[in-house]
Amino acid sequence: MFKGFKSKFLGNAAAYSLSPLISKLLTFILIPLYTTYLTPADYGNLQYIMMFGAFLRSTSQLGLNSAFWKFRTDMKGREKEISLNLTLNQFGIGVLLLVVFVIGTLLVKDYSNIMLFIAIYYFALIIKTFSENMLLFSRANFNPRKYLQISLTQVVFVLVLNILFVKYLDLNFEGIIYSYLISFVIITVIYHRVLLNEFEGRYNWKLSKEMISYGVPIMIGNLGLMILSLSDRWFIKYYQNDTELGLYSYGYKYADLVLVFLVQVFNLSFLPIAWKIKNSENARRYMSTIRSLIYFTFPVLTVFGLGILFILADLMTKNTAYMEGLNIIGLIAFSHVFYAFYLFHSLTLQFESKTRVILFCNIVAVVTNVALNMYLIPEYSYLGASIATVASYFIMLLVTLLYSIKYYKLEINIVKTVVHYLFVLLAVHFLTNAFYSLDGLVVYKFLLSIGVAILLAGLLWITSGISVSRVKELRKIELK
Repeated sequence: MFKGFKSKFLGNAAAYSLSPLISKLLTFILIPLYTTYLTPADYGNLQYIMMFGAFLRSTSQLGLNSAFWKFRTDMKGREKEISLNLTLNQFGIGVLLLVVFVIGTLLVKDYSNIMLFIAIYYFALIIKTFSENMLLFSRANFNPRKYLQISLTQVVFVLVLNILFVKYLDLNFEGIIYSYLISFVIITVIYHRVLLNEFEGRYNWKLSKEMISYGVPIMIGNLGLMILSLSDRWFIKYYQNDTELGLYSYGYKYADLVLVFLVQVFNLSFLPIAWKIKNSENARRYMSTIRSLIYFTFPVLTVFGLGILFILADLMTKNTAYMEGLNIIGLIAFSHVFYAFYLFHSLTLQFESKTRVILFCNIVAVVTNVALNMYLIPEYSYLGASIATVASYFIMLLVTLLYSIKYYKLEINIVKTVVHYLFVLLAVHFLTNAFYSLDGLVVYKFLLSIGVAILLAGLLWITSGISVSRVKELRKIELK
């Protein structure tokens, strides 16, 4: 029995938010470590390795996580068979792609340290498939306690091994890669029974083929999103230098807190519930209300959070040379806000099995991003990369919104939506200019962010379409 939107969503959100909260708090402990033992150039190389590893991982995932939710919803009684085929396909394709990467590296005779650690990091991510699927199954079974236990254990191992390898063994960024690999292996060994308990039957090629057919367009779209979010690193390294890449990655790291605490927490909690809402009688009305809610709260919370991020960065960064990278934090943070809106509208397209439409939306954003990166980064370095990022996510949102209106009609006022976007874009532009002009004045940036958040709240309330009475309706949702 699904006991209601309020209890499930708020309860799960609390658990899911606690995990990234502790994870990021522990990550903050590592910031003095990184800024003491890694130069901006070293940090840039680390991000470069992670960029390629993440791109390879997105390929081997085949979009099957999205297929998991779709098939689990539509094929009752076969949940464990779906879980088994999901995991076998992801692991098998991952190993195959790693072999292809290694052979390709040998053929081009690129024996650099960077290529070696890309392979090691990607192997670590293949092993991470097991722990990630444990978390996925915990969400599907509405078991936030197990989700929290696994994710926090993993965080602790990553933290301890980072300190050991970087500080005491002096392994530089290579030690960070080793810490991930060892941590993922340990978690898989400790919790392997959690994974095995979700498996049933044997490998089913027919089922796998159907899941892959559904997921491949999403996988290609995800690759587009990877290019959208990571290609700027390559362009900065190519057109500028490792130091500029390190500064950009540092600012991006703080802006990512918006992604973790706001976007990912909401998505982790809402996704399994949304697939339940899909089959309810008033699904479109509920989805329209949730859309209005996130359109109001996400931008306001983001602006408010920017001020706090500056205070945290000032307290946690020992090497002040890194602080310059924070000037782009507003642009990157709001690219995450637009990504959150995109996720919501793309979910409605998944309801209608329009995965190829999602792919087209991603392609439009990728082409925009690459073109803007090539034009802006040579002249404006990582500021240009930030502008390209936020512009690309915004365009992807607009295209997805248009298709969402066509295939899954929600109660949307187009005029108010346009004005809403205008207010958000003006806030981003104003804050970015102010952060550059107030360089080094952290307290003023904090106060400015709070003031803009209050003003923006009033403006967005008018244009978000939010209604208190409609929001209260969500507490009455009860699905079986």
